[in-house]
Amino acid sequence: MQQGRMAISGGMLAQRARLWWFAASRGLLTLLARINALPVVRWASFPITADRLLIAPQDLRTADPTRANELYAGRFAFAGKIVICEGRSPFQMEPPSLEWADVLLGFGWLRHLRAAENNLAQSVSQGYCGSPSRRRDPLLLATPRG
Repeated sequence: MQQGRMAISGGMLAQRARLWWFAASRGLLTLLARINALPVVRWASFPITADRLLIAPQDLRTADPTRANELYAGRFAFAGKIVICEGRSPFQMEPPSLEWADVLLGFGWLRHLRAAENNLAQSVSQGYCGSPSRRRDPLLLATPRG
């Protein structure tokens, strides 16, 4: 019977040691978090900047290769407005609304060209975006229209 009590007390001792270790480590982490939250500590520390991008974020928006065909044909439908370019760059066209211009200059539509997965997509996107002479000034697009 005495050995049974020793085994129980030994198990209890190990369990108490584990609980003590958990409480002590949790308390230490809480203390460090509170110290790190102090404004003086935040101002004194300098943010570490990464020298390169470690993970490229995945674009969660879906890309549609059929939209790429519309873009190849010169039909740019953004924000409920359609502009037909007829062989010209969409950046040379007069935007029908500021929302349309924002979507055009956001370049989110390029994901559709990437979804088409052909060399034409790359050449078209470089043609639209690569030459500085083809880009429109965003400040001109932001002027109010009467």
